Amino acid sequence: MRGACVLQILLLGAHAAPALLVLTVWQVDPTAWRLELERVAPRLRILLSADNKDWRSHLEEVQQHSKAISTAWPDSRVVLEKLSSELDASLDKLTSRERFLNEQFERLMAQYRAARVQLTVVQGTYNSRTEAISERNSEL
Repeated sequence: MRGACVLQILLLGAHAAPALLVLTVWQVDPTAWRLELERVAPRLRILLSADNKDWRSHLEEVQQHSKAISTAWPDSRVVLEKLSSELDASLDKLTSRERFLNEQFERLMAQYRAARVQLTVVQGTYNSRTEAISERNSEL
């Protein structure tokens, strides 16, 4: 009626050590299996009556939250609109202040750029003259 067959398989992985896998394969008579299934089937069944109430309680909870949101929305909307207008005003102030600062420092930035160009020219002249002095010192 029942019998077992043991299979041993050697697993070789590319990055892992070889492993031995032992499988036990049962050979069962199909008729005996059906009889055993009929005998234990009542114990395997799940009652879903509790689940029916579960989705209803979730639905009721969602409806309660929807009502709470609906009642809180008008007051929240007023507060959010006020906050939005305050944020817009602050953003406008920041934008105008940034524009003012950019205009004020534009002249200074132009002077700085000119000084950097002049520094590059002077450094080039210095490097060329230093090389010339080094060559003359080596000749002496």
